[in-house]
Amino acid sequence: PDYGGGGPGPMVVPTRKPTSKPTPYIPEIRPNGYFNYNENDLEHGPSAWRDVDTSGNMWEAYAGIDASNQCGINPNMQSPIILPEQGTSTCRSRRQMRSRSRRFNTCDGESGTFEITPTRLRVSFGRGYEPTVVLPEGNNGIEAAYMEVAVPGLHQLTKEDGSVQKYDAEYTIYYPWVNKGRIVAVSVLIDAVSGAEGNVMFQQLLDGWSDVNTCSHSFRTISNKRDRMLHTVAVAKDDEDEVDVLHNDHQRKLQCDFDVFHKSLVPSIYYHSYYGTMVEPPCTSNTNWKVVEKPMIVSTAQLQQMNKLLSQSPCRDSEYAQDLKGRVRTAQTDTGRAIENCNTRNYFLDCNNNCDCSEELCPRDFQAGGQ
Repeated sequence: PDYGGGGPGPMVVPTRKPTSKPTPYIPEIRPNGYFNYNENDLEHGPSAWRDVDTSGNMWEAYAGIDASNQCGINPNMQSPIILPEQGTSTCRSRRQMRSRSRRFNTCDGESGTFEITPTRLRVSFGRGYEPTVVLPEGNNGIEAAYMEVAVPGLHQLTKEDGSVQKYDAEYTIYYPWVNKGRIVAVSVLIDAVSGAEGNVMFQQLLDGWSDVNTCSHSFRTISNKRDRMLHTVAVAKDDEDEVDVLHNDHQRKLQCDFDVFHKSLVPSIYYHSYYGTMVEPPCTSNTNWKVVEKPMIVSTAQLQQMNKLLSQSPCRDSEYAQDLKGRVRTAQTDTGRAIENCNTRNYFLDCNNNCDCSEELCPRDFQAGGQ
């Protein structure tokens, strides 16, 4: 048709198919306790964490642990850091960490609760079910508060040639040592290796997080039983008949039994140790990091699942959602603090006889792995 200009009218072009998923809604007004990792955000980024209201944080439940906001008090002592290969101080440990009460039930909400925060995949342990570790420094065992996975890895490691190795993720168990007024963070770097088989134990965690449908706060805990159960994976389905339940009972028990110190998750008894802080507000100081020297191996598909769980999680549209500027603070370079590298020159493997080598580290693991 002629629209008066002597030529054809405007052409209608179909809307193109979206090439990516819509970005999460980020509110302009941030809620109380919000923070992010955007170093250019002077109101909510790391330089402003000192002003975050951290009241009600999980460490308030532990007498002896300073639960106040300590972000930015001593910027040269923050975590994470770039770890030197050889360390800067002599290892004081003369024996390995000994794990006790290593297990929790991934299908029991009283035992452990799967949570997803805007920046972490987390399991909070129920009272009476906490995995316990006996430290080389000497104690009768301290109970873990929670375990979490960060993507990408928190710490970085200096290699022999001076280059810095970054990792895909990091698995950390946090133990409040109340009598000493400190937190002990046992951490394992995670390397997603192309062609590697999936890590079976780690997949149990990924399966648990896949069923989470609510967003948890980064530093405030699930406070009551009802809320914990809302976060818990439902194991028995309403439509299962009695025969199915009986048939699957034994298999479920095996699938739900989880060992936080399984050798596929914590693949070495040797580690780098230093004092720093918690990596998110309230940035609790006097935190002793023990970063295991050998990484956990997972498949690239499992790394993709971790990223998807965080990017497409219930926290995607939460008022605490991140602004897509990262989920991990920049690792700090050496600031002169003491960093111990505990290795075979300091102590040997405890387990030599009567070991369950399917789960525990045994001498043959060190011979084959070159540890």
